[in-house]
Amino acid sequence: MSLLLMLGLALAGGLALARRRRRWGAALLSVAALLLAGVASGVLPQRLLDGLQGPYAERPEPHWGQRSSVIVLLGAGNTRASADSRPEPNAFALARIHRAAVVHRACHAASVAVAPAAGQTRPLPAVAVTSCRVLVSGGDTGAAGVTEAGVYADSLVALGVPRESIVLEERSRNTFENARHTAQLLDGLRADQTVLVTSATHLARSQRYFARFGVRTVAVRADWLRAARNPAALGYNLLLTDIALHEYLGLAQFQVYEALGLNPP
Repeated sequence: MSLLLMLGLALAGGLALARRRRRWGAALLSVAALLLAGVASGVLPQRLLDGLQGPYAERPEPHWGQRSSVIVLLGAGNTRASADSRPEPNAFALARIHRAAVVHRACHAASVAVAPAAGQTRPLPAVAVTSCRVLVSGGDTGAAGVTEAGVYADSLVALGVPRESIVLEERSRNTFENARHTAQLLDGLRADQTVLVTSATHLARSQRYFARFGVRTVAVRADWLRAARNPAALGYNLLLTDIALHEYLGLAQFQVYEALGLNPP
């Protein structure tokens, strides 16, 4: 996305110069050069990332004194090592899965009632949590015949999350549908607390969508992205720029669609 933008500006600048529109040509080429320098230096992608990740730098400690807590894990795609191999979580999903398992472990530890000490006449107060579940949201976005939720569930089990504590939402094809379909399941689960686990860059948009469907969430970032201050890492910085631009464009689209009444109910 960002590379195409810079190439487009450079091409437009070259065409303007060829048609003797030197002022326009110089301006377009200058903008393209400035954008390239900003990305290559890491300054531009870092500024874009800071706007998305900044509010989520500190991971909050959820209040586990609830009757029912649900940890929502959002999908990020699957991949295959070869054409005939089994789908597995892609690189962007691994941190999300790991963080969801860590949060579930903390919830489960807090839900263990404290037994009274020997000779004690009055039992110590028990923690009020009665259930800790992980709701994995993600459909078959790659038309691979298997859903993100199903693949991630296997990884969660391997990390120690009991299979019976995992709820699958396997219809979603994007973040908006993640929020809509998950909200419907949360009503049935009677969750007192919803902990949202996804990438730091993805949290702002995800929380906006979940709020749209009346779900208040405690946001827990799975990762943290930082641009490289090294021109040799241009490809990496271009990737980070595209990730950030995707989120900003998604937020802008949501606001426009909401104002025009185009978002699905």
